Amino acid sequence: MAINRDAYERKLARALGRLDAETRRELLALLGDPPTLDALTPQVWEEIARRYEGAVMPVLEETFLAVLQDWIESGVAVSWDMANERAIQWAGQYTYELVRGMNATAQERLSTAIRHFYEGRLDLDGVTRRMNSLFSPQRAEMIAITEVTRASVQATNWYERELNELGVRTERIWRTANDEIVCPVCGPNSSRRESDGWTVAEPPAHPRCRCWLTVEPIPMEVVAP
Repeated sequence: MAINRDAYERKLARALGRLDAETRRELLALLGDPPTLDALTPQVWEEIARRYEGAVMPVLEETFLAVLQDWIESGVAVSWDMANERAIQWAGQYTYELVRGMNATAQERLSTAIRHFYEGRLDLDGVTRRMNSLFSPQRAEMIAITEVTRASVQATNWYERELNELGVRTERIWRTANDEIVCPVCGPNSSRRESDGWTVAEPPAHPRCRCWLTVEPIPMEVVAP
């Protein structure tokens, strides 16, 4: 894949890291001492979601378009206007779902931490450590890598569907990054055609998956006279 995916991963990880630090401080202040969930209203969580959407969606849209541009420049040309429209649609819808899932996970883990506090299983420092773990740089990096992979694959899938609409028969091929060759999930799929069978539906196959897909035309069958 010709795009510099490392740049998109770093961009998204930095944006998430800044937001995570802000969100961690905000939530700790709202929890109070002794900690309680009373101040964490639906409005608070919706505002947090809005900020994360504003950070995540542009990077996923940019990644999607970069992959499509690479395909269009190196293969069969498709409508760039349609590509832009699809990138906006996919990034908007998927980011909404992603961020709501992140919020749900955060609420569940915070609820557990507060319950453990009142059960005497955690002190206030323990609650803070749970919060730090939930909004850690490692999490930001994991999300960035995984979701850049997802945007890349979704762009390739859309390009393949457009080729099929134009009458070009194609097949997807699984590609693994150098650091994924030994992965027990992705390794067996390396350079394998979809028709030969994959171990999972498509990348990302797991958190931090950096695999991608290529699309190759299927040669037309030559009928003997």
